[in-house]
Amino acid sequence: MWTQQLSPHLQRNKQLHDTLLQREEELARLQEENNKLRGFLSSSFVRNLQEKAKVGAPSKPAAGVD
Repeated sequence: MWTQQLSPHLQRNKQLHDTLLQREEELARLQEENNKLRGFLSSSFVRNLQEKAKVGAPSKPAAGVD
């Protein structure tokens, strides 16, 4: 009798556990992707592009100066 009352709770617990595992896997995947993107953004390739953009950018005249 008590097993009939417990069964829905066990099923729900299993559902929540499965959902938690899926979210943890997704979180790990996103963290890995984030780390790769951080690495790329701090790479010498990107830093070189940023330096080239600074050197090649035209200087803006001061406001109100003709």
